[in-house]
Amino acid sequence: MRAYFDSGFLFKLYWREANTAAAQTIVQQSELPLALSRFKELEMVHVARRKTWLTGPTGPPLLSADQFQAGLNLFEQDLANGILTHLQVDYDEVFDAALGLPRKHGQTIPIETAGLLPIFWSQGTGSNVIKLTASPVVSGVLTCVLMELAARLRKVGFTESGFVPPAGANPGSYE
Repeated sequence: MRAYFDSGFLFKLYWREANTAAAQTIVQQSELPLALSRFKELEMVHVARRKTWLTGPTGPPLLSADQFQAGLNLFEQDLANGILTHLQVDYDEVFDAALGLPRKHGQTIPIETAGLLPIFWSQGTGSNVIKLTASPVVSGVLTCVLMELAARLRKVGFTESGFVPPAGANPGSYE
């Protein structure tokens, strides 16, 4: 089984904690190399740095500078030896997929809002409570729509001063 672990789990492999042995057992059962994103790497190292200045219940830091450096060296050694590998992410593909989200949200949000609107016309027992419950949901959904539209317009080039095509864009492609 190929494994992708979160930064907290990876931290336990390179800086000793109470459940480090259990983490090492899980890694031994996994197919190598372990996948690692750049974000998880930065997050893990940041947590280790933080523990060098956070103090424990007895006063000294949770992690000494020597412990930090030893764990960092072991981590870099595992990267060099192929035990860990960085995930290859095609960010162009990720951003292209993200551009389709407003369309999907534009299709689902009106239906969701329309389903909640009858609550505001309801009367009888409990209607005042359900109205208070539904109003933040409807306003949150509508705020989400407005923020997506604002982000989309800014991406395309609409600003406070009018339409300005993004740098390097063909102005004719927006007509």
